[in-house]
Amino acid sequence: MKSSSLLRLAVAGALAGLAACAGVAKVSDVTSQVSPDYAGHAVTRVMVEANTRDLEARGKLETAICDKITSETGTGCVRAIDNFMAQQTYTGDEVESGMEKVGADALLSIEVNKNPAPPATTAARDAAAAPPPKAAAQDGISRPWSAFEMLLISGSERKMMWYATGRTGPGATWDDLIASLPQDLTKKLIADGMLKPKS
Repeated sequence: MKSSSLLRLAVAGALAGLAACAGVAKVSDVTSQVSPDYAGHAVTRVMVEANTRDLEARGKLETAICDKITSETGTGCVRAIDNFMAQQTYTGDEVESGMEKVGADALLSIEVNKNPAPPATTAARDAAAAPPPKAAAQDGISRPWSAFEMLLISGSERKMMWYATGRTGPGATWDDLIASLPQDLTKKLIADGMLKPKS
């Protein structure tokens, strides 16, 4: 099977039926789950993929995440955009080979879902969360709600090691996500034992 997303190639169909969690403000607290098969298995070098067609946003988000990971952990980090052509389809074997070339033992993919259904709320909360009139939506980040999910996949076994979700609040932009997510994501990966903090 082929897909424009590196991660979807590696774990096609693994996410069916999973929903994003609710949150407020720029980026909500990240809610995560560790696979029992990989508990305590820290990654040594990760490849980061921001799965969006907006090349500028993708480059900035992958860079921000790698910068945060390398500054706060002992884990190496490479950007997928530097190793795979955007929007080109790859087989699972090609993805694995590309990761091996740069020494990455896991793939971290961030998927931002455009126009997800809003969480169930009261009428008062819905009114409070409503966006300003004529608020424009950006690619991948749409008002008033935009969910995102993050997956960490083993490069050689192509199995899910870790899964997390979050949600932006009203008025969030790509800049908000780029400024907030790297810290929240790195903190959660360290807490869950997927990355080792610098000693």
